[in-house]
Amino acid sequence: MYSGKKFLLFSLLGILLGYLFHRLTLLYDSYTGNSLDKWTHLLMEGQDEVLQSPWNVSFTGKSSAFFLLGFVMMLLVYLYLETGKKQYREGVEYGSARFGTLKEKKLFYGKEFSHDTILAQDVRLTLLDKKSPQYDRNKNIAVIGGSGSGKTFRFVKPNLIQMNSSNIVVDPKDHLAEKTGRLFLEHGYQVKVLDLVNMKNSDGFNPFRYIETENDLNRMLTVYFNNTKGSGSRSDPFWDEASMTLVRALASYLVDFYNPPKTREQLIEESRLSQKEYHNLLKRQKKKWKSEKNGGVIQVLLKSQNSLNTYLRVKTKKKVS
Repeated sequence: MYSGKKFLLFSLLGILLGYLFHRLTLLYDSYTGNSLDKWTHLLMEGQDEVLQSPWNVSFTGKSSAFFLLGFVMMLLVYLYLETGKKQYREGVEYGSARFGTLKEKKLFYGKEFSHDTILAQDVRLTLLDKKSPQYDRNKNIAVIGGSGSGKTFRFVKPNLIQMNSSNIVVDPKDHLAEKTGRLFLEHGYQVKVLDLVNMKNSDGFNPFRYIETENDLNRMLTVYFNNTKGSGSRSDPFWDEASMTLVRALASYLVDFYNPPKTREQLIEESRLSQKEYHNLLKRQKKKWKSEKNGGVIQVLLKSQNSLNTYLRVKTKKKVS
């Protein structure tokens, strides 16, 4: 990298060298005799004569050329030193890695402590604040350690209670929900637990609610079959294919003839329908619900429509008031 100060220094040295060439040229031209005598006299007494009268700016064509020659020579020396030099790092032949200072660590902090991912007691990485590319880092973190090394206690739990984002936690020990669940609930979080061992204490979901096309159904059934069949290979795949066909037929029947429970938004939208539209909607549903058990449910819903509309109107007025 070129240095401006060094360039000015070499330019000044070039002017001085050019001026010296200019003075020596004037002295050489002032001597009499042949060229050898002039050079001998210049080398023997030229220095003393230059020092006796150092300032002489009477340039001639010849002295001006030698002045430029001296200046250009010094510039060439500068270019050689700048372009040909090598960067030697003595003392760091085996690397220069070191621990960062506290000042350097703070460059990766966020404006608020709760916006950071805690990596150590004095090391944090901002999760929400936008940093310049020089201090912006990937937010993916891998923590590797043996059993009892403190991965959960020293890293997972401190970052969970930061409560700066939504979290999906895989908890094989089954105690993080118990330890931190109440804290999340008190701060407005919605906590869902999927416990495949103790289903009584587990949330669930209806996968058929998310099926819109036949391809969605096939993908769901393929995932279920691939994760439930044994690892051993069977000689005859007939039974696997037959069971897959049977399950696909039953699942298709459920998709076509069973309506999953409505979401809250859908129920609110249906409650805004007029009474006639609501009756028509229930009649269409009744064609799908032909079983004896559901027939009575349809009649009850038809009779309770007026009560439902009255309840919704009263509830809306209370919120407005």
